[in-house]
Amino acid sequence: MANVRLGPIIADIRGSIGDVTYARGRGGLYARQRVDPPEDITEARTAVWNATRAVSKAWSLYTSEAQRQAWTTYAANYPVQNRLGETIFLCAHDWFFRTNHPYYRIAESLLTLEPPTGPPDPRPAYAATAQAAGDTVTIVLPFQSPATPTAGYTPFLYGSPPQPGTHHYHALPYRLIDLQTYLPPWERDPWVIDWPWPIAAGQAIFLRIRSLNLTTFQSSKEAQVRIIAT
Repeated sequence: MANVRLGPIIADIRGSIGDVTYARGRGGLYARQRVDPPEDITEARTAVWNATRAVSKAWSLYTSEAQRQAWTTYAANYPVQNRLGETIFLCAHDWFFRTNHPYYRIAESLLTLEPPTGPPDPRPAYAATAQAAGDTVTIVLPFQSPATPTAGYTPFLYGSPPQPGTHHYHALPYRLIDLQTYLPPWERDPWVIDWPWPIAAGQAIFLRIRSLNLTTFQSSKEAQVRIIAT
């Protein structure tokens, strides 16, 4: 999915043209490739759908009016930037969702009904390499954002199947691959992940990492990187 900025002639656009669907959300106008529903329902897709349904249902059934107002206040205090660098405001439900959804994927339970206790964490910064021998991806730790991770700071790693080395952008699919919770060994040990797909030298692998603090509930925007396997 990509954000779109229109020119002076076209004021708005909705619906599908060919294989591209245009829609508008709180993040602005965006375009995505139109796809048919998959015939094979994988375990990963089922986990995502289950988490999405559960977290959305929890917002409606389990949060009190005071809690929803607290999320509304949090959303109003912390605008974010979309992919075009434009400042936007997420709604209370969006913040609740982005805080609880990744945690539900791993624990099948909510992380919190209350909003975070502080502002969103900075976008994680990291260096990564991919090795065809052994089909592994290695991420150098510690992360640079925040400068001094605290207890509960947990990066979630999402990754793509290996792509041709000529590809410089990858939209879908991304899968939740692994996560780490901050411990002092980060100061010396790399994060080595057995990649779920075979890797060949020269292939491109696209990574996304976002952090979630399991203690303060603070989250970050995704950081993205493209690496070439060796």
